[in-house]
Amino acid sequence: MKRPQSAATPHLQIIEPPGRWLSLRWGELWDQRGLLLLLAERHIRVRYKQTVLGVLWAVLQPLIATLLFTVLFGNLLGVQRHLAMPGVPYAVFVLSGLLPWMLFASTVSGAAASLVGEAQLMTRVYFPRAVIPLSVMGYTLLDFLVAAGVLAAMMLVMGVAPSPLAWLTPLVVLMILAAAAGCGLVLAGLTVKYRDLRFVLPFVMQLWMFLTPVIYPATVIPAGLRWLTALNPMSGLIQLTQRLLLGAPCAWGDVLISLVTATLLFLLGFVVFWQIEDSFADIV
Repeated sequence: MKRPQSAATPHLQIIEPPGRWLSLRWGELWDQRGLLLLLAERHIRVRYKQTVLGVLWAVLQPLIATLLFTVLFGNLLGVQRHLAMPGVPYAVFVLSGLLPWMLFASTVSGAAASLVGEAQLMTRVYFPRAVIPLSVMGYTLLDFLVAAGVLAAMMLVMGVAPSPLAWLTPLVVLMILAAAAGCGLVLAGLTVKYRDLRFVLPFVMQLWMFLTPVIYPATVIPAGLRWLTALNPMSGLIQLTQRLLLGAPCAWGDVLISLVTATLLFLLGFVVFWQIEDSFADIV
């Protein structure tokens, strides 16, 4: 915003930034969408260049996790007895929950570490810093799509027919990415100032997964705690994913609360990030 020049100072211009809380730089992000795509492409190239497994790791990781959880929780602890889905093997149920969770967790973790990894770029040229955390969605979404093919193959082999509403699943994926973006932006800003968060985050994400109905149905959660679980945005989004893919029972109240929480987390992430991003270049 430019103030009009006064007669006493004909050559003086004072440029002030727009209000952060009302004008939230959405236009800047849209103008730099080319840079976002370029960084996303670079992330994909770096991630899979000179690797032994490459994209195959996106297949092995969810398969190994599904095998472990099926043996430990499904067979030994008997969690599969609580599934109210006749004809759906526990392994399919677990993988259908792991895929959206891994998309969320990998996006949050990648975004949290992204600003520190791009320190040189941040100190050389100006651009909306939010582009850097958001660009990690390139490889996390690619991993998710590859793993989704594994789930489709498993359902085909085990004779599990997809729900007629499966075509709506991409909308849930967008909500998961929105929630991950909001959470990742906040953590990215905090990680710049507090570097030790990088070491705490893996433990937090692991604990978060066990507090989310990923490897067990939401019906095993005591009724008095269901509203608290629903505040976890991934709780309702994973339930909705399994409802759309497998026709699993779904607590629509939990889903609604999680959708609202995910939306608020998305908006809050940008607000918090834009409030603290001016100090990034001085810190990194």
